[in-house]
Amino acid sequence: MKSIPFFTALVLSIMLLSESIYAQELEGEWQVKSSAAIRLLDTTILFCRDSSDNIIDLSNVTYHFNPDGSYEGNDIWGNPISGTWTLSQFGNTLSIDDKSSSLDEINDNEFLIYFPFQPFNNYGFVDNAGSYISFVRSSPSRVSSAAASTDISLSISPNPFVNITQLKLTTPTPLVNTSLEVFNAQGKQILSEKGDSYLAGSYQIPLDLSGQPGGIYFLALNAGNRVLLVKMCKY
Repeated sequence: MKSIPFFTALVLSIMLLSESIYAQELEGEWQVKSSAAIRLLDTTILFCRDSSDNIIDLSNVTYHFNPDGSYEGNDIWGNPISGTWTLSQFGNTLSIDDKSSSLDEINDNEFLIYFPFQPFNNYGFVDNAGSYISFVRSSPSRVSSAAASTDISLSISPNPFVNITQLKLTTPTPLVNTSLEVFNAQGKQILSEKGDSYLAGSYQIPLDLSGQPGGIYFLALNAGNRVLLVKMCKY
């Protein structure tokens, strides 16, 4: 395994640590933003709060997570619900009434939970499948931790993704001698590519992780003495 440059490793360590810190801050009221079902390369949007064309209406679903591990809220019909919730030690698994799902905190005001399942197809083989629900704070009270502290904009779309996604880069100044590196959640480098030099402008760079298992990954863009990191979720 190639050794990680010190500065990249430092930034990556801070970002991994923030996974746990931010995940401990789920207290408050959340509402469903979107939900989708995924099977292989097919994604079916079940609900999107900004859309009027939904297969299922999840607009009434809310959860208010209390610091004592209890919650109150409303179900799909608007009826009151209550129960208990817990987070795993590293903040990457959310359990509601003892039903667990993986959790990915997108920023301070949005998180995603993912439910994997493996149905059999007509040939008897098991297909990778799952579904996700994203939540947003009912009343955002903090600036998103994903807000850029730099003039360069770096994002992944779609995110989450199945195998292939796009890195979206916007820079107001030229970037030279760049490189791209991808690390898994354990900090192991799984991809390293020498990047291009970019004039000021916007770019879309394809990223193929079809040979990697599902999970959380971090992409590092190295440009001179600057390192920018973005978190990705692969199904």
